[in-house]
Amino acid sequence: QEFGGIILHGAKLLYAFCEATVPKVTLITRKGYGGAYDVMSSKHIRGDINFAYPFSEIAVMGSDGAVNIIFRKEIEKAKDAQQERARLT
Repeated sequence: QEFGGIILHGAKLLYAFCEATVPKVTLITRKGYGGAYDVMSSKHIRGDINFAYPFSEIAVMGSDGAVNIIFRKEIEKAKDAQQERARLT
């Protein structure tokens, strides 16, 4: 991805969002996680108004990723890692 210039093009898009003078409206229909949420006209880059469906999730990361990080040692010690991960999620 880095060699293909994805990061450069993404940075240009982010810059354009930040510098836009038109009203920016965001509708979150399902999940808004981490950096992807930040670049999609969120409040962090001066989005004017954000709407979200009641079942939408806005977070730094999803619960699966958070469980893997926060409970890494417990999952490694468990006899059945998949079952322990499912219990913690």
